[in-house]
Amino acid sequence: GSDWVRGQIGRDGSMVAHAPALDLSVFCARSPTRGNSSVVIGTIGRKGKTKGYEYFLQAIELLPDLSRVRVLVASPEPGEVPVPHKVPAERLLARSEQAMAEFYSRCDIFVLPSRVEGFPLPPLEAMACGCAVVVTACGGVSDYAQDGVNCLVVPPADPHALAKAVWTLCQD
Repeated sequence: GSDWVRGQIGRDGSMVAHAPALDLSVFCARSPTRGNSSVVIGTIGRKGKTKGYEYFLQAIELLPDLSRVRVLVASPEPGEVPVPHKVPAERLLARSEQAMAEFYSRCDIFVLPSRVEGFPLPPLEAMACGCAVVVTACGGVSDYAQDGVNCLVVPPADPHALAKAVWTLCQD
């Protein structure tokens, strides 16, 4: 179980149930489906303060060169959130693991801008699909996210730090 979640509920010895492990036959690196030189930045667009989507939108606008980026926003509901206005952006309806795997395969960078999460699977799914990942230190990611090792970790609710990490990956 997640050490972070156990600490939040105040019972270090308790068992915490998680969804099954990643299906690596679904979440795996594929040949990229894009054909241009833009950097494709993806995120999951969800309503609600805890998801931090507004910080993602702010971070995109803070990038120093918007001409080099495209944004993909996956969501289980059509039109649930607005897409960025200053860059080419596309919404994707994603209601299944297969749809999410296809989404990740179109991204160069995946961003999880959440303020709070228990044990979020999307960054792990994105990593399995070959994406570079930027996550916020939003809780349960601390069980697997290692800044500068397997992803970049920034403070939650900090669009400037999020933009800096995304831009670092855009240039690498």
